Amino acid sequence: MSFVKRSRIISVRVTQDEYEILDQVSRRHGANSVSEFLRQLIMNSEPFALTAKTGVREVVEELDALRRKVDQLSQIVKERGTKPSNESAAANEKSGALWQEAVADV
Repeated sequence: MSFVKRSRIISVRVTQDEYEILDQVSRRHGANSVSEFLRQLIMNSEPFALTAKTGVREVVEELDALRRKVDQLSQIVKERGTKPSNESAAANEKSGALWQEAVADV
């Protein structure tokens, strides 16, 4: 692991036996210290992974919503090309409303 200056300390009290177990496990996993091992363990834990992915998840949800709206607009355009002209006005209204909704979300 590369050197990064860390200035905050979190204290956790353990028994001598617990410390020895942590020390052995951390060495087996290639950590230089118990602190490094625990830091990696915590930062790679599910709560931290979920927190990091939350922003990505929101972007994916936004993209999915936009994709659905584009699909709806594409369908309207296809329908518009095959409908007689008296139905075009209704299709224009529907596509205009969807377009306004899509633009408002961006």
